[in-house]
Amino acid sequence: MKKIVNIFIILGIMIISATALAFPKDENGYKEFYFGEDVNDILSKYEVISVKNNDDGSVVYTIEYEDNSLEQYDILAAPDIQLEFKDGKLCSINRFFAAASPEYAALSFVKLANGINKSFGETHTIDGSKEDKIAYYTWRGEHSTVVLLVDLNPLDVPDSDIKLYRIFCTISPTK
Repeated sequence: MKKIVNIFIILGIMIISATALAFPKDENGYKEFYFGEDVNDILSKYEVISVKNNDDGSVVYTIEYEDNSLEQYDILAAPDIQLEFKDGKLCSINRFFAAASPEYAALSFVKLANGINKSFGETHTIDGSKEDKIAYYTWRGEHSTVVLLVDLNPLDVPDSDIKLYRIFCTISPTK
């Protein structure tokens, strides 16, 4: 019995530690992207998939970005990342994750939230809508703010019998 309890404790520590790696301590950005970094410096290193101009003058670039750091924990990240620039400087980072069922999306959301809690401390805001099947958590660190959202409504994937559920994470400088 004691051996089984120890195994569960070790597995729990491994899961929390791995998800914490996805969200390093409250730094000025995410992984190799830093707020205030010049658009040309970043885009010279990555393949641009799409560009969207926003009404507020900011520009969002979707770039190819492979990050398999959470794959072994069954958290699937999209193969791209969105970077928002204002006046040519990085001001927001968006990551998307997918799940094949609402239950799996909720479990992945909890795993990601636990990792962020480990890096940023306790959640600042918890909110959502049961009617819309959406929940989001917000963490505010000294340098960065993280918003993690789970949507338990299936995504509209054209010409597909597969239902996918979205988990969205946005990181921006704390104001």
